[in-house]
Amino acid sequence: MTRLLYFVAAALLACHAAGLSRGASAQPVDGAGEIAIIGSSVITEDMVDRIAEGRPNAHADLPPEERRDRIRDMLLAEYLIDYYYGRETGRLTQPVLDGLDDARRQVLFQFFAQSQFRPPAITDADVARFAAGNPGLFEERRSFRHVEITIAGGSEAAREAARARVAAALEEGATVAALDTLLGEMQGEGLSLGMATAWVPSEVLPDDRRARLLEMAETGRRVGVMREAGRVSVIGLYEAVPIPADPARLRGRIEQRLVAEAFAAHREALVAELAQTALGRSAPAQAPAAPAASGASQAVREVGVPPRGSVVWSAQPAVPRNIRLAALFSVALFGALSGLALVHWLRLVLRQGPLERRLRLVVPALRRPGVAVALSVAGLAALLGSLALALPVAVRTLGDTTTLVIASGGVVIALAVAWAWRARARRSFAQALEARLEEHEDETLAHDLTVVNLSSGRDLALALALAVVYGVAMALLLDVPTGLS
Repeated sequence: MTRLLYFVAAALLACHAAGLSRGASAQPVDGAGEIAIIGSSVITEDMVDRIAEGRPNAHADLPPEERRDRIRDMLLAEYLIDYYYGRETGRLTQPVLDGLDDARRQVLFQFFAQSQFRPPAITDADVARFAAGNPGLFEERRSFRHVEITIAGGSEAAREAARARVAAALEEGATVAALDTLLGEMQGEGLSLGMATAWVPSEVLPDDRRARLLEMAETGRRVGVMREAGRVSVIGLYEAVPIPADPARLRGRIEQRLVAEAFAAHREALVAELAQTALGRSAPAQAPAAPAASGASQAVREVGVPPRGSVVWSAQPAVPRNIRLAALFSVALFGALSGLALVHWLRLVLRQGPLERRLRLVVPALRRPGVAVALSVAGLAALLGSLALALPVAVRTLGDTTTLVIASGGVVIALAVAWAWRARARRSFAQALEARLEEHEDETLAHDLTVVNLSSGRDLALALALAVVYGVAMALLLDVPTGLS
C-alpha cells in the first residue's frame, strides 16, 4: 500500500509538471513583449498594437504614447473582468448574461455579413451621380455658425412663451453669452432648457439639420423653429460661409461613402433573407422557385437546429465550474480504471478458459470466454461512446487546454494505479504458486491450479464499481442548460 501511495504521488507530480510545461509552452518565446499574465492568457505588446489598429477612434484625441497606454490599460481591465466573471457565469445576473448573448449574436452576424460582402467597383459615373445628388456636400457646401436651443417639459403655454423670447433674442442678434443669460432667467415652471453651439461644414451635419440651415441661409431667415411632442427646437443662424468642394479631389471619400452605403444595403437584404427563411417564407428579393409538382408550395431553405454542444451556452450550466472540473477529472480517472479492470478481467478469463474446461465439470457463465468477450466489448464500447460525447462538452465549457491537462492527469494517475495493482497481483500470484509447489511436485499442474483459482469475479466487480462512479461523474459533466441560442 505504501508503494501504491508513492506511485500515486509520483503521477500527481508528473501531471502537475505537464500542466506547467503546457502553460509555459503557451507563452511567447520572446518575453520582451509580455505585459501581464491573467489566468491562462498572456497579454503582449503585439495585442495592444492590434487593438490600437482595430479601434482607430479609441482615444483618438490623445497623443500617441498616451493613447497606447490607455488602450493597454483598457485591454488589461477587460481581460481581468473576463477572468473573474466571464468564465464564472454563475456570478453574473440574468440581464448581464442576456447582454453577453445579444452582443455575441450581433458580432457573429456582423462578421458573417462582412464575409458575404463584395465591394462594388466605383466608376466615374457613380461619383458624378453622387455629387449631383448631394449638392450640399460640393458646389453648395457651406460652413454654418449656428446655435440650437431646446425647450422641453412644462406646459405648452410655458414652452411657447419661452420660444417667443428666444426667437426674439435671436432676431436681434443676441450673442451666445446673452442667450446663456436669457436661458438662466427662464429656468422654472418645469422647463428644461439646453443650448448647443457649432461652426461646422455641411457634411458633418445630419441631413435634416443641413436642409434646415441651407433653407434658412437661402431665404435670409435668422431663426428656425421645429416643434415635436413636448419639445421645441429653436435654431439661430449667425453665418453661412460658402466653401465649395471639388468632387474630383474628394473621390477617395466618395468611394468610401458609396461602399459603405452598398454594405448597408447588403446587410439589410441579408437580414431580410435570413429572417424570411427562418419564418418559412421566401425573401422578398428572391426569385420564386418553380414548384416541384402541381399545387406544391414554394421551396425555401431550412434553418436547421444546431446540435447540442455546437454553440456557446445561452444560459449558465447548473453545475459550477469547480464541480465540472472535478467531474472531468473523475471521468478520466475512473473511466480509465474501469476500462483497464475490464481488460484485465477479460485477459484472466481467456487465460482460465481452457484450464476451466479441463479441470472442472461445470464452468460458470462469467468465466466462459465467449460471455467475457461479449461483456468486455459492450463495456468498452459504452465507455468510449460516452467519452466521445463528453469531450466536446468539456472543451466548450472548460476550454481545450484545461480539458487536456485535467483529462491527461486523470489518465496518468489511472495508469499508475493500474501498474501498481498489477505489480501487487504478480507478487500475490508468485506466493500462491510457491504454496502450490509445496503440495504438488508437477510444476505445470501447480501453475494451472493457481491460475484456475484466481478470482476473476473480483476484477469484474471492481470494473462495475468503477463504472458506477464514472457514470455519476459523467452525469455531472454532461449537465447542460435547458436552452441553447
